Amino acid sequence: MLPSPDKGKLDGLHREGALEHAIEVMARSEAANVLVAHRHLLKGRMRRIFDLYHIKGLSQAVIANKLGLHRQTVATALRNARVLLARELRSALPGDTKGG
Repeated sequence: MLPSPDKGKLDGLHREGALEHAIEVMARSEAANVLVAHRHLLKGRMRRIFDLYHIKGLSQAVIANKLGLHRQTVATALRNARVLLARELRSALPGDTKGG
């Protein structure tokens, strides 16, 4: 599944800069796939929100309504999930010197 900002942008591939655009979309999609593949590291509400957004493709507003939360709470949970996953993935890389 493409990250939300990229939905509907594939029609731009026929215009000038198509190759660069395609590479950017592919890179964002690959990054999203890596995060989704490691979602087992998330727990509770953070994982539920992450799954609804990245797997089911629901908007932040729809998730907030569905779970009875403020939209900003959903946005914060998504940001925190990405930070946590990035930190975990970075620490798993060989030669990591930054720690956590």
